[in-house]
Amino acid sequence: MKLLLTFLLLFSFSLLSYGQQQFHFGVEVMPKYTLINFHKKPILGDPQLGYSIGGNIYYAINERHQIYTGIHVNQINLDFINYSMLLNCDFNSSHGNDYLNSYMRHTQELYYVTIPLRNKFKLNEQDNHLYIQSGFDFLYLSSSKIESYITECGQHEQALSQAQISPISFILLPNVGVGYEFKVYKNIKSFIEFKGEVALTDLFHEFNTINIPYYNFGISTGIKF
Repeated sequence: MKLLLTFLLLFSFSLLSYGQQQFHFGVEVMPKYTLINFHKKPILGDPQLGYSIGGNIYYAINERHQIYTGIHVNQINLDFINYSMLLNCDFNSSHGNDYLNSYMRHTQELYYVTIPLRNKFKLNEQDNHLYIQSGFDFLYLSSSKIESYITECGQHEQALSQAQISPISFILLPNVGVGYEFKVYKNIKSFIEFKGEVALTDLFHEFNTINIPYYNFGISTGIKF
């Protein structure tokens, strides 16, 4: 993490020396909650906290409209339980299937290298202003840590030697946001932005069972030069 932060700072300051008036550079960080949409039941999962961090290059088309791109790192955490497996002990003759006896649990820690491509529209031309943002992020899987566990007939949870899900290597992530940018000192500005992201592709394919799309909600902040 220290190496990444050092790289981002050097990235911003080195590009600054070559920038013209319509170019700006900055660093952005966003803690965010990841929600997964289980459109095939019965599966349960809680929101998990992750983050994204990266450097941006902004180009001002006019006084109110900017486009920007950069390089980010997205960290995504997930933890959910799949009750769809059925063993003999899961059937109750009087009540039907009892999904609570046997299940699989999956934990994931994923890192994606991300290329954002976004539009920013200022609502006025003042240094301190509200703005809206929209665009797409292109996520490429760089590393992952995935573990799967099984509980059979209500017995103790056991780790499986092989994870039963595989992450998608490429994700297309549309996003929208509303934020406020304000002047800190001379040409240095800061911002805070409320952002939502909805994946157009599944995050995982679980073997023979489900597909998993996901959503992110977070608050990003950073500085611009």
